[in-house]
This record gives sequence, C-alpha cells and structure tokens, in this order.
Amino acid sequence: MMNTFSINVMLFLLTGSLSECYAQSSGIVSQKDTIELADPTIFYDKGEYYLYGTGSASGFPVYTSKNLTDWKIPGKTKDGLALTKGNSYGTGGFWAPQIFKYKKMYYMAYTADENIAIAKSKSPLGPFKQTVITKVSGKHKQIDPYVFIDDDGSKYLYHVELNNGNRIYVSKLKDDLSDVIPGTEIECISGELGWENTANQSGR
Repeated sequence: MMNTFSINVMLFLLTGSLSECYAQSSGIVSQKDTIELADPTIFYDKGEYYLYGTGSASGFPVYTSKNLTDWKIPGKTKDGLALTKGNSYGTGGFWAPQIFKYKKMYYMAYTADENIAIAKSKSPLGPFKQTVITKVSGKHKQIDPYVFIDDDGSKYLYHVELNNGNRIYVSKLKDDLSDVIPGTEIECISGELGWENTANQSGR
C-alpha cells in the first residue's frame, strides 16, 4: 500500500496557458489564468501538493501548492519540468504521468512515444530519470499507466493496450519496478457494446 496518495482526476479547473505561466518571473500562477494540462494527477507529500500532467513536448510540468488553490512553478526544476526529455525514455508524446512513493524514492510511471516507462527521483520535483533508458515490455503499444502496490507487496501495472482498439490490461511488476513479469498480463476490460463504438471504427 502506498503511504502517500495519488489522485487522478479530470482537472480542467486549476489556475494562463503554460506559456504564460512560464513567462511569469515570480513563478506564481495568477488566479485569472488557467493551467492547461491534460491527464492531470495530484500527489500529496509532506504537506505539499504536486500537480503534473500532459502539457509539454519536452517532458512533464510540475506545479506546487499548499492549499489546492494557489499554485506556483517551483524554482528547483529545470524549465518547470519534473521529467525532461533525454533523462528517461521517450522523444515525444509525454502523456499521463502517475507519481508514487516506494522505499523512500519517488517514481513516475508515464507514456512516451505510445509506450510506458517508469523513472525515479529522490524528490517529487524530480528530475525523474532512468539508469537504463528503456520502455516497459509489451507486445503492443501501451499508454496511460497506473501502478498499484498491494498490502502484501505485490506490484501491478494497469494500462491501456492499443490492440484492436483500446483495451485495459494488468501485469505484475518486478519488485524493483524495472519491468513487467513476462506471462502475467491479463485483460481486464474492453469495449464490447454498440454504444462503445459510436464512431464505427474498426477497433473499439
């Protein structure tokens, strides 16, 4: 079980655009502005909230807050990014990060180049890096990861697999979180009903 909590929510509410935010010398995000992030996640640790999401071609932006209302770009990051291209897997398409803490280290599971990778850091601000730059194993492209650690210490990776449409799978993770365990993948759910394919696409 994770000692801190990570909440994945659809936040189209937080306080200009990313380009406007980065231009502010104070680092404080004005309440009249909007932080534009898709796939957002909020992670809480030691009295501070950390907001991450899809919003940069070079990695993952991070914002901090004490009260979930007033957000700022932390000064201890490079260009306001917790993960920067080149330090970990991926050249583009940085989507859907999840942050969690395990054995005094912070981990980021994320999508890049329509594959999943897991990087780690000593701080929730990053920089999140990989010692060996690689993606998680899989037969198909995989996106939108979520790592779950059970009470007995078992580790699981839930994710969307791009296999004849979007299908949700779960695989067991190795104890060091470096990769999934081969042969453990199980399909959880897929679109089977007519209303789940109103666009009449070949894959649901």
